[in-house]
Amino acid sequence: MLPTLFWLFLAVVFYTYLGYGLIVWLWARLRPLKRPALPRAFTPPVTLIVPAYNEADILEAKLANCLQQDYPAERLQVLVITDGSTDHSARVLARYPQVRHL
Repeated sequence: MLPTLFWLFLAVVFYTYLGYGLIVWLWARLRPLKRPALPRAFTPPVTLIVPAYNEADILEAKLANCLQQDYPAERLQVLVITDGSTDHSARVLARYPQVRHL
């Protein structure tokens, strides 16, 4: 019984450190990876998150900079988070309907 447990635990240790790596390496060699072809002009939708707390003084310049990015406007979403701001950040953001405000 004791020798059987010894060899079983030794096999588990061997598998943990070497066996799994060998199996994955052999699998990768025998079965090549097939990657799906992406369209050439692939532009994923992007959300630009701007956290701002009492930033009304510079918020307009920041939004102008964010909206001037070299990225398709229909794929770019600007999200401004002004949680608990006590200045007039919400009024500045109201002038930008394409910007989402939380």
